[in-house]
Amino acid sequence: MEDIARLLAYLRPQYIAVLPSKLDGIESIILKLSDTVDFNPQFDELYREIHNLKGSAGTHDLHIISTIAHHLENSLTKTGKSSAPLDQATRNISIFSDLP
Repeated sequence: MEDIARLLAYLRPQYIAVLPSKLDGIESIILKLSDTVDFNPQFDELYREIHNLKGSAGTHDLHIISTIAHHLENSLTKTGKSSAPLDQATRNISIFSDLP
């Protein structure tokens, strides 16, 4: 167990350094959800990215990030995929309504 803890301690600063670009990527996907052509693939990609963020943040003891990602993942599950793209108001209210 000590080896795993040391490895995670070594990897944590690298994870934190890359985190802003991961968040920028998630933001970019959210902003593209109004695209009528690629809505379902974008929704799937957003869900995967949020799910990965939740897990990796939890692994690195970044509980505030994993908690926010968990709420966002739940909101995405509730919103669900649809064939219709989300307009600005729906993106702002529906997807993020579960956040504390």
